[in-house]
Amino acid sequence: MKKYYKTYAAALIFSVVVTMALTYLRSIALVTEFDSAAVFYVHGAKLPRVFSIVAVASIIVVALLVYFMRSGVKKLSPTPNLSSPIIIFTSSLLAFMTIAYFILTLNFGMKDGFTVMEKAALVLSLPAAMYHLIGTAIPMKNKNIRLIFSIAMILWLFTVLMSVYFRKGIIVNNPNRTLELAALSVVLLFFANEGRFDANVAQPTTYIFLGLTSIIIGGLYVLPNIILTVMRIYPDSLNVAFMVVYGCMWLYILLRMYHYARDIRHIDSNSYDSAIISPYLLENSKN
Repeated sequence: MKKYYKTYAAALIFSVVVTMALTYLRSIALVTEFDSAAVFYVHGAKLPRVFSIVAVASIIVVALLVYFMRSGVKKLSPTPNLSSPIIIFTSSLLAFMTIAYFILTLNFGMKDGFTVMEKAALVLSLPAAMYHLIGTAIPMKNKNIRLIFSIAMILWLFTVLMSVYFRKGIIVNNPNRTLELAALSVVLLFFANEGRFDANVAQPTTYIFLGLTSIIIGGLYVLPNIILTVMRIYPDSLNVAFMVVYGCMWLYILLRMYHYARDIRHIDSNSYDSAIISPYLLENSKN
């Protein structure tokens, strides 16, 4: 594990830089809408068209690069740890919470209407839920089925991110909103990278980097918001339903990283205990 210390440090630095960069870029984009008297950006301010196009294109390009990059290391490809009941439980919990998000969002949206991105997020939420509900039950030889659902998961997170980014009617320089955008961005990239498992091209450093970044930024966003929600002080967020979904995603990533680190440690020590290392990881480590 020592050889990944630089990756840990890079993830921490990247988390801080991303959070600061998001705040700075939004201040540039909305500088013409700044209300000096109120000391915040006005509600419903429109982003410059060029900035919006660049933002969307950048996220798409980065996600595609992470998803299709072919320089991975087979023996350490991240896999669903089928021997871990807690992973299966957390994955199922995330699936059911995503279905609950669909029901609650549909119920409230009928009153106020949906934007295009909100409609897309609503439609994609169900196949995204299936990714977690049946993902751990799909045999390794049927990885193409899991790949289809993983793409739905990535697209769902992308539409949620875009609906948050272009949402109007809130204070756009709210620190909570900045963390929300950062958290959604890194989680999107994490699941894009996890989907690379189905092509057997996942790279350890990339997986660790995105996993730790998701845990750090996601924790800064979701944990305080859950506390505020319990105290009935509702934060400026998507909605309480999605916050619970994101909390489950954060827990899922945390557990996945724990098991992945344990697998790497045992491979480094040449200990191939099938009760500890997931079956597919064990098979590839011996090749």
